[in-house]
Amino acid sequence: MRVEAVSTKDRILQAAIQLFVDQGIRRVSMDEVAERSGVSRVTLYRYFADRETLVRAAFFAPMEALEGLQRDLVSSDGLTVEGVLGAIGERIAEQPAIDLPVHRDELEKLYPALAAEYADHRDAVAHRLISWIFGLAERSGRLRPGVRKDLVEGVVWDLLVNPHSIPAVRESGIQARELYAALIDVLLYGMLSDDGSSRPGRA
Repeated sequence: MRVEAVSTKDRILQAAIQLFVDQGIRRVSMDEVAERSGVSRVTLYRYFADRETLVRAAFFAPMEALEGLQRDLVSSDGLTVEGVLGAIGERIAEQPAIDLPVHRDELEKLYPALAAEYADHRDAVAHRLISWIFGLAERSGRLRPGVRKDLVEGVVWDLLVNPHSIPAVRESGIQARELYAALIDVLLYGMLSDDGSSRPGRA
């Protein structure tokens, strides 16, 4: 009985997220969500009392997925920075692109208090994950001197979570997993080879 309840709620939530991504928040009705998820209105409202509650769950779902991933990884043995970033990329790639600026702007117009709550939660998740990754790199002796955590947290995190906000990325048609693999590779190793032959000042 417990498994069925979770499955139904998840099905409703995933249907709502996809509708919000495809049509925008304002245009999606509760009736459409019920139809897309294959449940009755009564069942829909049993899990989500009103539209704002459903919108909140839709926006918070990707961050909650990352929080769940961190809890799972913390208890794992043999963690590496590459492994953690790879797992984060995989988890993000599985999520619908609801965190695009266009959707955040619409959320702010429709539900300002919810938008502020979401922004605070998103920043808190980023801070915890980045701090944890930095700590892992430092403990393993692999953190490069001079790397600024605040810049990584403020710039790189947004790129990892939301690369499709960049027009060139959207237009490239690159698959999500390939995109995140490339981003993580550049984040970890940069763009230059190790021999330094192309560095300024080399003959």
